[in-house]
Amino acid sequence: MVLISRNIPIETIIDVGVNTSTPELVTVFPDKHHLLFEPLQENRSGIVASYKNIKHTLVEAAVADKEGDVTLKISTSGAFTK
Repeated sequence: MVLISRNIPIETIIDVGVNTSTPELVTVFPDKHHLLFEPLQENRSGIVASYKNIKHTLVEAAVADKEGDVTLKISTSGAFTK
């Protein structure tokens, strides 16, 4: 990882749209605080299980470039659309 090789200090991992986990970030940064953003309540139990040994904060909200509300439609495949 470029940040590690350049000795850039990292205190918090910010993961927007975590789904149920981002294994690459958990593997590389298991000792850092993970700030997780995930709007789908259906993913909460998977997140709790995946991050049980990782210091984390879960924000159950979507992130966008403007304020407002949106409805996410979840397909049977688990994908979502706006």
